[in-house]
Amino acid sequence: MKNKILFFVSIIPLICSIYINYLVNESFKEQSILLFEFNNYQLNFPTNDILTFNHTFPSISATGLPLGVMKARYLFNDSRNKEAIQLVHSTKKANPYLGISAFTLANYYMNNNIDSAYYYSKIASSSLPRNVFHTKNYFKTLLLLEKEKELDSAFSSIKNFNLMAQWQQYIFTKLELNNSNREGLKGLVKEAELYVDDQNQLSTLKALVNVGFEGLSGIQAIVLKAEQLFDQQDFVLSAINFLRAAELNPSRYNYYENAALAYYLGGELEEARKLFTFILKNFQKKRNGKSEFYLGVLEIEKKNKNQGCIFLKEALKKQFSGTRKVIENYCY
Repeated sequence: MKNKILFFVSIIPLICSIYINYLVNESFKEQSILLFEFNNYQLNFPTNDILTFNHTFPSISATGLPLGVMKARYLFNDSRNKEAIQLVHSTKKANPYLGISAFTLANYYMNNNIDSAYYYSKIASSSLPRNVFHTKNYFKTLLLLEKEKELDSAFSSIKNFNLMAQWQQYIFTKLELNNSNREGLKGLVKEAELYVDDQNQLSTLKALVNVGFEGLSGIQAIVLKAEQLFDQQDFVLSAINFLRAAELNPSRYNYYENAALAYYLGGELEEARKLFTFILKNFQKKRNGKSEFYLGVLEIEKKNKNQGCIFLKEALKKQFSGTRKVIENYCY
């Protein structure tokens, strides 16, 4: 009898360990779907299937993202807002240092409650100040609430990160709030030239601080419109405008690349494939791996795994961010 008791006592930890390993392995399978769609701005997997995924153990992905928040994206997309908000709040303690729960709530409130959007976007930006998406949301609320002094203070705290996207966000927002101090902004653009490799990235900003929104040339106005449409997630129309800009200046490969990415995010995969392929053939020296990465992901979505992995490995050689994780999940 004593031996039986000892046997059962000793086997309980083993059973628990097996069960835990099972949960973790199942979670990794589910995470591959959630992470793939999250990293590629997609919501194609059926919501009801997503809701069956376990988000409590483990509560975060292998990359540290809260699984409950990634599931909530699908609920928001289906206009099941109350359920989505409850899910985000229930998982906000899962790695709060990323600020993604606050970022998700800020996104939701941006169009219906600007005070709440401001509150959550500020939390997100403070949690992860190097994240350009967080600062973009935060700056947008400061624009809508006309908090110019707070905008200046917020940019001052992140300026030394030298992230060009954040500098651009600040200058655009500053111009929309108050374009009277153009000399100060001209100095900031000149300072930005020290930190950016491709000076073409500053062309629209230079024009804006020199002549304002009303004085933009045709191509600059088109690019600005394309960027605004992209921010509003009107991806197909954004792509069309980027292509208009490319027609006016065919040497700017990033116009083609932005158009391809917009088509991809808008679900126009064949148009995106044509443009990414065009870039690979015609702009061999300027690429940073972005086109290779998205063409690789696109091919995997189209069930061309071998071809997709070839492109992804080329993106990895150029150290494009996020490539290694996608290869680990799909190119085995």
